[in-house]
Amino acid sequence: ISFNGQSYITMTVQKILKYGFWIWLIQTWPDFINSIISSLMTVGTSLGSLDPGIVRRPSEIIDMGFTYAAQYFDYINQCTITYSGIGKVVTMWILALIAGLGIITAFAFIALNAFVTYVEFYVVSVLLLIFIPFAANDKTSRFAENALGFIMGSGVKLMMMGAIISLSVNESTALVAQVKGGSG
Repeated sequence: ISFNGQSYITMTVQKILKYGFWIWLIQTWPDFINSIISSLMTVGTSLGSLDPGIVRRPSEIIDMGFTYAAQYFDYINQCTITYSGIGKVVTMWILALIAGLGIITAFAFIALNAFVTYVEFYVVSVLLLIFIPFAANDKTSRFAENALGFIMGSGVKLMMMGAIISLSVNESTALVAQVKGGSG
């Protein structure tokens, strides 16, 4: 017994697997989304020694900026001005001030972008769930493909945020060590 040259049993099994996969994906959507974001953030922050969840906590990113900038401001507070070396001290004071303010600004900008991207990822993930059932039909499957592609794109953006934060912390540590070495 066949339908259009295909066995009923084969066709039934194919339909059960096809529709069953999409039903399973919809039922496990929160776990699926959380595993995507966790794995991508782990990959992104693996460039340094940061906790992968740092992208989820923008206040800690800002705190890191203040921590690194505080070392520059400590250098400013420790500067003693003598008449003979006033030019060098003032120059180093201005450079340390610019560096400290720049670090605070950079970390605040990264924290803001991480927060917006993180919220965007989850809002879009929830809203795009309605497009997943379209994957069951060949004519409308592009809606689901575009939704999954956008979710992966947002996840990759979070991965890059983690990489930027991780590299920023590494570079800030190196710069602070260089300033402390140069102040002696």
